Amino acid sequence: MLAACGGGGSSDSSTTQPDNPGGNTGNNGGGSSTEPVSRTLTLQIQGLPEGITLPVTYGSANANLTSSSASLAIENANNTQITLGNLKLTTEQPYLVNCAFSEPLAGTLQANGSLLASLTSDTSQVVECNQKITAVVQQRLVSVLPSTAGSGLNVLTAKLDGSQAQWLNPALMVHNTTTNSVSALVDNELYISAKDDDVNSATGWELRATNGTITRLVKDIHTTVTAGVGTGSIPSNLVALGSKLYFTANDGSGGSLWVSNGSETGTQKVLFNGSAFNGAENLTIAGDKLFFKSQNKVYAIDNNGTVTDLGLNQTAGSFYVVGSRIYLQDANQKQWFSDGTAAGTTEFNAAWFNNTPIEFNGELYFSGAATNNETAKLYAINPNGTNLRLVKDIMRVSLHAVLDGKLLFTVNDRGVTGSEWWVSDGTEAGTQIVKDAIPGPSGLNPQNVFVLSDRLVFMTAEGVTSGQAPYYLWSTDGTANGTKRLSTAGVDAFLTKNISIGWQQAGSNRAIFQIHEGSSTSNIAKLWVTDGTPEGTKPLLDKSGQQLEAYSTGSQYAL
Repeated sequence: MLAACGGGGSSDSSTTQPDNPGGNTGNNGGGSSTEPVSRTLTLQIQGLPEGITLPVTYGSANANLTSSSASLAIENANNTQITLGNLKLTTEQPYLVNCAFSEPLAGTLQANGSLLASLTSDTSQVVECNQKITAVVQQRLVSVLPSTAGSGLNVLTAKLDGSQAQWLNPALMVHNTTTNSVSALVDNELYISAKDDDVNSATGWELRATNGTITRLVKDIHTTVTAGVGTGSIPSNLVALGSKLYFTANDGSGGSLWVSNGSETGTQKVLFNGSAFNGAENLTIAGDKLFFKSQNKVYAIDNNGTVTDLGLNQTAGSFYVVGSRIYLQDANQKQWFSDGTAAGTTEFNAAWFNNTPIEFNGELYFSGAATNNETAKLYAINPNGTNLRLVKDIMRVSLHAVLDGKLLFTVNDRGVTGSEWWVSDGTEAGTQIVKDAIPGPSGLNPQNVFVLSDRLVFMTAEGVTSGQAPYYLWSTDGTANGTKRLSTAGVDAFLTKNISIGWQQAGSNRAIFQIHEGSSTSNIAKLWVTDGTPEGTKPLLDKSGQQLEAYSTGSQYAL
């Protein structure tokens, strides 16, 4: 058996030995025989993203295929079992990636997903790889008691275009929380804090992992079981750092920081000088470091697992990501930047930040001033604290993102335009309003802003200040023409009365949202996905073409 990598298409390199019509091939001259026919099967891998390797085993041989080497010719392939291995990632991926044999099949698909080749001629077999969004959404209402028994939250997956959407089956009960992260994507698996039964879970909420189809228990951390029901360690604050997952959990001795490489034995408490990090919080990834706080002290961990005490104390507040560093205020309200090393942790007193700065064109842009006694305006300063300059004399600035070489932010010009999008190239003349999208003193007033690749999506009440006003879904790319309501075929506008339900980012350039299509008391919402463009806004459709539904509180609907 010979494997050869090359271009796509069927191979013609096999040779068929014909029957001998007029002579004998046997040693005894007593009959004829036909040599076995050799058939070549060419695997063609489609849709495999860069930075991923697909291992393939065929018979006793194996190969590793990538996006640049996506073809494999298997000679004498008849009755050869071909198995697709677990994907190997060399770069972080924002989505799950699944690969499977596509129809038509050049053989028989086995229960384990492998293909037993059966060929009548040289042919090819496509292996289709798809990137899939993942999200945790409330699939159903849970009415069991106590109220903490179940959550109704389950994992859903779908292709980036919204097709092949499905719920994890059997369903998981993902931990119901609005304050802590309960999922994180690591090495092509979604890690979740979940249990396997509403009431009678033998483990309770523990760390689990899924590829969107199969789910496994990573480790039962809190092993106490009472009347057949596990206590559970309730993993929270899940974040990915390289190929490792960090999270907080309670093994019965109190909540502390844990790390996992995906195996049971590799899921352990993080220790520093022999002690656990009790009460760990503020888990934040910046650059190639994890930053966190334990008992008011600030620490960082690198990709090798080395812990650094940054020498800072913070009694309240969060960490904010600025490039590859974090920005924070310590217990004395002093401003600090840290790159995760002791030498790179420095106090910053050259300016006062009214909100989190953004790196743009080699400078830090921020709403603030030289001191906190001055009116906050749009300023820029070098990261080392030199060359403070006023970009433009505008107030009430909220910075959001850098898109296509432009800084996007909102300015609330009270009594004139209200809160509208502005853009800056770093000069005073190049700092201007994008569009007075909603004329009047209330303005557009964007809320719940998500960055989706080259545009922002957000909610807005479109100038209406009443508490009963609906919120519309909008998008902007930083241009006047590109700042508008989001619509799609058959739906002129999406609107919701509750901007905090069913609206979440899924990967680097997708967001999922829910819309009711009935009375305001309906508890069923339709699920959609968007990349911020009309053509990229699609219903989540299952394999039969039906739109996926979720349980919601009846506060959303569509025009």
